[in-house]
Amino acid sequence: MKREVAAGLLIACIAVAVPARTVNNCDIRVGTLCNELNLSGAKLSASNLAFASFSQSDLSDADLSKADLRRANPSDALVHDVDLEDADLRAVDLRGADLRWLHRMPAGC
Repeated sequence: MKREVAAGLLIACIAVAVPARTVNNCDIRVGTLCNELNLSGAKLSASNLAFASFSQSDLSDADLSKADLRRANPSDALVHDVDLEDADLRAVDLRGADLRWLHRMPAGC
């Protein structure tokens, strides 16, 4: 329990300390909540999106190459033609995500 609380506080501190750029009303940063947004074609290469939520968003044609997506939640999202080359996908929640036409998967997938 203490570990989860400490991790949550650390994420909150990082989210406040790191300035975010915005794409279609979505702050691109650790732990961001970008649910039900159109992020189609977004250039998010090398972005730190660990613990971010993209539930029910459109990520079609997005560039997520080299992005840190650890424990991100793109559940029920459209993930067509997304570039995930060298992206960190450890513990990503892909339940219900539409992965048709996914290309450039990270090595080892």
